[in-house]
Amino acid sequence: MLQRLSKGLARCEEITAAALAAAVTCLILTNIAFRALGSPLYWVMNWRFTP
Repeated sequence: MLQRLSKGLARCEEITAAALAAAVTCLILTNIAFRALGSPLYWVMNWRFTP
């Protein structure tokens, strides 16, 4: 039973990781497209770590 639960959890982790990787890729491609059109998305491009 524990092994089955572990496999199910691992599957969920794989799906979540793939979804997050796809989301980051889409954000990058969206930013590239908007920059090419001359209207960059500043919320993607210029996020700074300074207060």
